[in-house]
Amino acid sequence: MRLILAIWFAAAVALAASGMLAHAPVPLPAIAILLSVAALLAAASVPSLQQEVNRLGLRTLIGVHLPRTCSCSHACAASQHTTDD
Repeated sequence: MRLILAIWFAAAVALAASGMLAHAPVPLPAIAILLSVAALLAAASVPSLQQEVNRLGLRTLIGVHLPRTCSCSHACAASQHTTDD
């Protein structure tokens, strides 16, 4: 499980560092929704992943995702505001 998370994190960092997300043909919110749905489906259908999620508990899951969601929302909102000089 930790190996999968490490690979996921490394791929996310590499993708962000490459700048490919800035020129993605699909809007970033759509990518985020797609990844969230894929994670939820995996957590519901893969027994070993379901056990890991159940072991963590609701407070831990909320504690991990709430700051990420808030910071992503802030970044998305900030990217929509530009200055007209």
